[in-house]
Parts: sequence; structure tokens; C-alpha cells
Amino acid sequence: MRSRVLLKVSGALLLLRAWAGAFVRWTVSPQELQLTRVQAKASAEVFASISPLQQLGSYCWDPEGLLEKSTRDITVSDVQHGLRNSDLRPKQILDPESISLPCRLINSRNLRPQEVPSKFPFKAGFLPALVMAQRRGLDLQQVDFVLGGSGAAMLAKRAIKEGTKYLVQRVPGSGALVVGKSKVYTQDFSTFGFQFERLVTGEPLDGLHDLQQHEAIQLVDVGGFRVLFVAEIDAVDAAGMPVEIKSGNPKYFGIDLALQMLSSGASMLLRADRDGSLVKQAIAVPFAEFVRDIGVQKVKQSEKTLVAALEELRSAASAANGACELQVAADRSLYLTRSDDNALLPAASVVEELICVQ
Repeated sequence: MRSRVLLKVSGALLLLRAWAGAFVRWTVSPQELQLTRVQAKASAEVFASISPLQQLGSYCWDPEGLLEKSTRDITVSDVQHGLRNSDLRPKQILDPESISLPCRLINSRNLRPQEVPSKFPFKAGFLPALVMAQRRGLDLQQVDFVLGGSGAAMLAKRAIKEGTKYLVQRVPGSGALVVGKSKVYTQDFSTFGFQFERLVTGEPLDGLHDLQQHEAIQLVDVGGFRVLFVAEIDAVDAAGMPVEIKSGNPKYFGIDLALQMLSSGASMLLRADRDGSLVKQAIAVPFAEFVRDIGVQKVKQSEKTLVAALEELRSAASAANGACELQVAADRSLYLTRSDDNALLPAASVVEELICVQ
């Protein structure tokens, strides 16, 4: 039993070291190494079926100069233009002790509108991540699934919210299945959540939000499946590690947020302790501590459900052609139906020109 625990700890420690090494070159201090060991032990105890394979760092997507369009209409030049600044780094959080608190956030009605639709070019989609992963040495033929944090959470709970669709689409020329949300909504950057993000990264509360999108990409073994995780990064800490930033009520944080943090490689949650619009504190919660607060058994069960869902999805998609909508039956089994009006990837000719899959 002891040897099995040590193996799990080593795997999780490798994951955390890989995350740090790929995001920034830094020297681990004794204090940081001890913290990493604590995080690794907690992660290994919970995520028994998850281990790192290849860390691919982060990239920047810049929507400036691109027109709104459907995923099917995205061109090769659109993707190349959006990735022109791909090496730009995510913004860095301030030392929580240096943030001037308490601070009252501004009612969004008193701010200039900052609304954008959750569609291209403001959301990059999956193709830019595939392009960057391949540029950095990933063999896409060795990938079983491509997932974001929301897709992983949906599979772990086998529940799809009303009005939301999840699609499944095979990468042309590859066996990899992309699983992602298909829902257009309006994102308002003047809300408290984004104001808090600006506060902890040293930007004006009433400033215009940076529309550049930073995403982490990493290949992880999930129950024997090779999963490419693609997840947005809110910011990084002084060591270059991703940080998840939240201003909502922590009692509603759960497995969705845990899987989002796992997907992005976030080592810490930075959350607001607030009373209405008044931010009293900015509280840093290590990933391992956050997972323990959710409940080890609950997270383990979610992990087990996720692995089973991947197995079921692979079987259901064996004969799938084109984009399909993922459905959850009354008995919680998964099945696919044809989707002619939505897609996760542009035309096959565009994908094949940007990524060479042999």
C-alpha cells in the first residue's frame, strides 16, 4: 500500500513541476518545494486516475482586427492572425497583501458597456490550441480526447444545463475527439467578477478589460485515455503558475471549479471575501486545500464518472461523422445525434492546412 501511495505522489509532483517549468523558468525554493509536496500528496490522494504526460505551456489569442463569424466560416488567415502574438504572457496577480482593501466595486450601470458575444473571434475555439500544441511537439495521432474545463465537468456529472449544447467532433485525419460547449451568450466585462480580476492584477476597476485570451494546453492521462486539456488562464502568480480568480460565493464552488483548475494547471484559487459590492479581503486558497474542502470522496466519485464517460463516449463516437450533439438519456447514458447547424472546428480543409496529421 505504501509503494502505491508513493507512486501516486510522485506522479502528482511531476505534474506540478511540469506545469511550473513550462510556464516560466524559475528556481524552486525550499518553501515552494515543501508547498509543492503538500499539494502533490493531496492531489494524488484524490486524482488517482490522472497523471501528466506532456506539458505544452500557454499561448495568447488576440481577437483584435478579426470579424465575428461562425466556426464553420473561420479561415486559415483568421487563425494565423489571431495567433500573431501567441507568445505573450498572461497578466500577473499582485501580492494579496499589497492590494488596497477594503475596496468597493462599481455598479456596472455606472460603467461604460463592455459586452462581447461568446463566439469567434472573442472565443478562440479549439483549433488554435491544436495548432499551438502541434507546434510544441505534440503528436495529435496520440490524442484520444480534447477537453476544456466545462466539458470535463459535464462528463463528470453527466448533466447538461437547459439551453446549453455540448458537441463532439473528430479532428480531421486524427482519432482525437473534441468535446466542447456550444452556446452563444453575452459576456459583460463590467461585472463584479471582472472588476475583481482587474483589482488583483493592478488594473483600474473602471478600465477596459483586455480581450486577449490566454489558454493552457497540456496532455494528461485520464484513466488510460490521452486527454489534451485546453483551458483559459485568468492570471499567473510570481512563479508563473496559473491562478484561478473568483468573486462569487464560495459555497457554490464545487467539482466544476476543481476540474477547471485541473484543466488549466492552476495551483491556487484567489477569491474575494465580499459583502455585496465591498471586497473585504482577497483570499488565496491552494488547489489541494480547495479540493479537500469539496470532499475527497465527492471528487473521487466525479473522477470515476469522468473516466466511465470517456469510455462510453469513445464507443458512441466510433461511427460518428462530422459534428454531433452529445445527449444524456434518462438513465444517464450518453448518446450522439447529428448536428448540422453547429460545429467545434472549421471546415476540414482549414484544419488540414493548419495541422498536419498523418
